[in-house]
Amino acid sequence: EEMQPLKKMFPMTRVGPDFTCDVTDQPILIDGDLQKKFWQGDIAWYKMEEWKKKSPVPTELASEAAFRLTPGRSNIVIGVKCKEPAMDKIPARAKEHDDFEIFNEDRIEVRIETPERSYFKIAVNTEGIIWDETQDVTLVTKYTLPVLWNPGIKAAVKKEKDRWTAEIMIPTADFGSKGPDKANPWGINVYRIRRVGGVREVYDIAPTAEKLPNDLVKMGNLAVP
Repeated sequence: EEMQPLKKMFPMTRVGPDFTCDVTDQPILIDGDLQKKFWQGDIAWYKMEEWKKKSPVPTELASEAAFRLTPGRSNIVIGVKCKEPAMDKIPARAKEHDDFEIFNEDRIEVRIETPERSYFKIAVNTEGIIWDETQDVTLVTKYTLPVLWNPGIKAAVKKEKDRWTAEIMIPTADFGSKGPDKANPWGINVYRIRRVGGVREVYDIAPTAEKLPNDLVKMGNLAVP
C-alpha cells in the first residue's frame, strides 16, 4: 500500500505499439542505401505519424523506419526513409560529432531504453553527423557527462531528388544483457524532425500526443519475434 503513490508517479509499463526486429548474419555496409539486399525480404517497416495529433503524414512527406540486429545482438541497425519535396532547402549546419547545432535542423532522432538502462538518445542529420548521449545514471557516472557517451555509432545518409534515407548502426554493449524479446522488450521510438521553412514538424512511429515527444512510457516495445 505504501508503494501505490510511487506506482502512480512512475508507471513502469510502456503503452506504445509493438515493433519487431530480426537477427541477421547478412554483412552490412553503412552507406544510407536502403535498396540493397540487407533491407530486402520480410522486414517490417513502420510508418510515422504526426507526433501530437496522431494523424497521417502527408504523402509527399511519408516517413518510415525498420530495425535489424546483428549476430549476438551486438548492434541494432535502423533504417529510415524520409520523402522530401524540398531537398534543396534542407538546413544542415552541424559539422562535427556532438555539435549542438544539429537540433536546429532536419534530423532523425532515436530514443532507446532497455530493462537495465534508461535512456539513450541519438540524432543524425541529413549529412550523417551524429549526436549521441545517455541519461542512464550508471553510465553518466562512468562517462562523467551524458554527451560523453560515444559507443561508436555509424551513420550514413543517401539523398535523392525527392527523399533522403538514413542507416544508423548502434553498438549495444551498454544496453545490458536482457532483451529485446517478449519478456524483456526494449523501449524505442524513431522521430523525423523537419525544419524546412523554419517551422518544426515532428513525426514518429510511436506518437505520444503530449506536450513533449519524449514520453518514455509511450515508447514502442521492440522484440525479436
